[in-house]
Amino acid sequence: MRKHNPFTPGTGKSPPRLVGRQGQQGEYHGYLARLRDQQRGELCVLYGPRGVGKTVLLNWLEAECVSAGVTVVQAQPDRNGEVPKDRLAELLPDAGAGQVTVEAGAGVDLGMRLHGSVKATRSAAEAGQEGGLEGRLRQACLSGPRALLVDEAHNLAKGARIELLNLAQNLIDKAPFLLALAGTPGLALALRGGSTFVERAPKMSIGLLSEAAAAEAIEAPMQEDGVSIDRQGMRGIVEDAQRYPFFLQQWGRALWDCASQAGAQHLGKAEVQAAAKTAQAQRLEFYEARYSCLRRDAALLTAAVAVGEAYDSGGQFDEGGVVELISQALAAGMPDADARRQKAQALTDALNAMDYVWR
Repeated sequence: MRKHNPFTPGTGKSPPRLVGRQGQQGEYHGYLARLRDQQRGELCVLYGPRGVGKTVLLNWLEAECVSAGVTVVQAQPDRNGEVPKDRLAELLPDAGAGQVTVEAGAGVDLGMRLHGSVKATRSAAEAGQEGGLEGRLRQACLSGPRALLVDEAHNLAKGARIELLNLAQNLIDKAPFLLALAGTPGLALALRGGSTFVERAPKMSIGLLSEAAAAEAIEAPMQEDGVSIDRQGMRGIVEDAQRYPFFLQQWGRALWDCASQAGAQHLGKAEVQAAAKTAQAQRLEFYEARYSCLRRDAALLTAAVAVGEAYDSGGQFDEGGVVELISQALAAGMPDADARRQKAQALTDALNAMDYVWR
């Protein structure tokens, strides 16, 4: 077996086998092809709950950009909800003939203005025509495609998000610039009702893996180390992990440790049960963290329980269905229908905001 455990749950690092995401990967390859061949820009949005592999996909896209010769920067919003100034500045070219140098101390804010001293090696007239970050970035893109990948984009402040989208809209028709946003379902909600430009932008959702892909995510890396897993045990693992990538990685880590410590080449029922204790204990920590958020508000916890019980019983419902479930849960303590409905909507909004439930 390899020296170190290849499974890294919750880190955002690429798993030992990236599976079940061929659809999203194909979409991204199409964006890069148009960027490179048609010299046109793109805006794309990826959204899904925590732990399904959004960061992994964005890291994969970053590597694909490098392979395709696209200058790429990946960033996350800072504590002010803005893309860090130094990361945006990295999209501008380095010093050289016909290029712009941003001197130390200069920074770019999401008002799309470049502050500080800017030294241009081209003529003052050319620099004047370009003006601001948008102009400089457009010129940079014309010398080679650029891509900005924003992870955790649901944390963008409203003003920063609007400025970033305006920048993309103005650049896409003029230069090969890709803006890729990734975030929780709250990102899709935040973009809803925005400009028609954003509404027309491609949006990809990412969720649970298929049963086959879920099994492959664990079995393939184990097989590379010469370890097989009991078939019935593997079916139980996929069911227990709910085809959720984060839980699958927890299971993979526990199984790999079990095989490594025992020097085993096959994991049977007993070994799978031993690994289950570790995987399920780690999952409990995850649930406890979520519970600690819910228990601050007794009504919010009641609402979450109502939704969870309906989901466990096989219920499928949209946001209106969630509101009705919560209304029923609150009915006994709040007989007034209008007040109950308002409270249910407020609780639904709160659950949406924390990505406990989404449409």
